[in-house]
Amino acid sequence: MTSENGSAVTNNGQWLDENFPLHHAVFHNNVNHLQQLLEGPAGHDIIDRVDTHGNSALHIACMLGRRECIELLLNHGASIGAKNNLEWNCLHEAISYGDRNIQAIP
Repeated sequence: MTSENGSAVTNNGQWLDENFPLHHAVFHNNVNHLQQLLEGPAGHDIIDRVDTHGNSALHIACMLGRRECIELLLNHGASIGAKNNLEWNCLHEAISYGDRNIQAIP
């Protein structure tokens, strides 16, 4: 599909998957795919990639309460101290959503 000016138009899910595959896997709670991405050749390079709001996949996982995703990201070296555009790290996100189970993850 193309727009009036001929540029490609994709749906948001496809754009997210192509540009932020870890975010996409976390959003859809696809733990198996997340693990494949993290263990793949680009895993180390994309683990702390941030979106336009400065959120890493770990931020998104904390926002959505995705405990398995959080543990997997942390086990693969995701930065727990990385801050988004609001200067929040993943712990701030967990606290703001009131999820005590996530707050307890080391």
